[in-house]
Amino acid sequence: DSDAARPTKDDLIAAFRVGSQGGPARRKFVAGRAIAAADGEERDVDDPPLELAPLLAGRACAHLFCARLRRDGYAQLALPPDMAALLRQTEAAAAAWFAAPEARKLEEAGAYGPASGTLAGFARGRNREQLELRLVKGGRGRGVYPALRGGDAAEPALTPLAERSMATLDRVARVLLAHVASDLGASPGFFASLLDPQLPAEEAAAEEE
Repeated sequence: DSDAARPTKDDLIAAFRVGSQGGPARRKFVAGRAIAAADGEERDVDDPPLELAPLLAGRACAHLFCARLRRDGYAQLALPPDMAALLRQTEAAAAAWFAAPEARKLEEAGAYGPASGTLAGFARGRNREQLELRLVKGGRGRGVYPALRGGDAAEPALTPLAERSMATLDRVARVLLAHVASDLGASPGFFASLLDPQLPAEEAAAEEE
């Protein structure tokens, strides 16, 4: 209980310097241990991932999520099976889309950059290709811009999968930000004014499923 037993700022700096001799992994380990001791708690830096479902339900494990953010700068999450399957399907559809000829990708997505009037579209860099999509209001309340050609049995359609994935991740991020705001002593909606408005098709999409 004595403050003398708690690491000081100089202790944390020294621990970081010692850890830096062993590279990023060692640096994270040593600094994480020192910060955990400074918080008065013994934690394992190899903590198992936190289940996302209880976090979305607003349960008490939110404090553990925020504690890991403070300690490590990130928190590993275990996704519900349906969400993990959606992201795997989206990844497979994206891989199929990128495998197409460059001319087709430019035709469908347009060229990325300010000259196009929007930061969306396809671009080829020196070492990679990139596709920027935006979640926008569509005919049924929500859509993806630019809309890409639908696939067939051999090439899954990227547009609907990207729409569902982006909307899902947007919803998750808003819930997690509310937990962070509460952990900081602010109201859960503190970050809401800093975000784009949530597109209204979230409930409609859920009803369709």
